[in-house]
Amino acid sequence: MEFFTDRNLGSEIFPGLLQRAGVAVHRHTDHFRDDAPDAEWLPVVAARGWVVLSRDEAIMRNPLEREAVLTSGAVDPSVPAPCRPPERSV
Repeated sequence: MEFFTDRNLGSEIFPGLLQRAGVAVHRHTDHFRDDAPDAEWLPVVAARGWVVLSRDEAIMRNPLEREAVLTSGAVDPSVPAPCRPPERSV
């Protein structure tokens, strides 16, 4: 099983922890523009069979993004918002 971390989970700490634990993980930043809309990357990630890890609670409230999840078959276990904010680029 391979995982895809959405940009809102940062690009180093969380994906790095998964990688060091031996988990196959793909970072948003390695495959898509930072400003790529969710409706653009969700179908691509789903087609590759990757499980989406995201803390974007709006995905299922935004009609366009919800449709992208439902029609693409993307698996998103909806990671709960962590206790700390995401990493910020300097």
